Amino acid sequence: MLEHPLLDWPALREVKLNLCLSLGSHLNWLREPAPLGFTLGYTDCRRLSHWPENLDVVLRAYDLAGEVRTWLEAHRAALADDFEVSLSLSLAGELMWVWLDAPGQRDPDFFAAYSAVSVALQRALRRWLPYAYFSDSNRYDVPLAAWPLLVYAAMPPFPGRAKYEFTYDIMDLGAASLIRRSTLRELTARLTRLRPFLIALGKHKTARFFAPDEAPAILATVARQPRRLNALLSAETFFVEALVDLGLRGHAFTESAARNRDQALRDLTRFTGQFVTAFQRRLRRLYAGQGFFSFGPLLLIEATRALATARGREAPLSALLRLTAGELEKSFVNAACTPAGQGSPPLGQPLPNQR
Repeated sequence: MLEHPLLDWPALREVKLNLCLSLGSHLNWLREPAPLGFTLGYTDCRRLSHWPENLDVVLRAYDLAGEVRTWLEAHRAALADDFEVSLSLSLAGELMWVWLDAPGQRDPDFFAAYSAVSVALQRALRRWLPYAYFSDSNRYDVPLAAWPLLVYAAMPPFPGRAKYEFTYDIMDLGAASLIRRSTLRELTARLTRLRPFLIALGKHKTARFFAPDEAPAILATVARQPRRLNALLSAETFFVEALVDLGLRGHAFTESAARNRDQALRDLTRFTGQFVTAFQRRLRRLYAGQGFFSFGPLLLIEATRALATARGREAPLSALLRLTAGELEKSFVNAACTPAGQGSPPLGQPLPNQR
């Protein structure tokens, strides 16, 4: 349990709740000011006609891949046509208070804490955006739109530099300079997995545009036409800067509340409203004209977990995967997920039956 002198202030609990509600409408089961034990959750649910190659990347990140792959091999025929994939993540809601304990600019752990937040957000975007976008496999049929996202996913997260540089700077370097040898290796590996997947779908013509030995040419093309890649890098910079600002505002609130608590609360309330509006506006057309509004709570969960861990707190992230195909239904959970308590699925979402 987090300890903070302001935790018992009901008005502040409601500010925290409003931030969570605004970034994730799926939390609308909370009608009253939240208890300290509520769960911050995110659920992605999709009906698919094939097993997306990019879903394996997502499942590995939450320690679900091995057991799922074994089960899939045994039930491949049942999942051949149409099935539903639902993945729920949950984090103890009390960890939201870590934003009030975030370091200020003069704190010695300022860079370590916010670079951890930045890397976590970059990784989340690199794993979730390809999965969501390419869940419609027809989007591979437009290589000039598919290639920049594949290159982005292959780029290593920027680890941070100096005190205030937390993301790639496209204005100083340009796309060609950002695409390094490590990106070529990762892109080649992704194409090695992707091409057989496209062939299995009957997309033989499309698969020719994603051959592993075409990786250098793909990188060169994206570097010459960097608009979509630059838009993604610009968006991730915006999200990271917004979250750093959230931490700095939380830090400032903790200091100013000791002098004038009511004014501090008004300032924080105003800021969180602006934060949510700007965050959702940037998600509206995140890639290729597509909106990804549901990513709001996902990014907040990943950032909160990273900040809490950087501040020395345990922040287990539970994951619940449910696969449904007709009468066949199977659920998988990671080690952090328990039937009740801190690792439970979001309230209002019971554990599914396992058949």
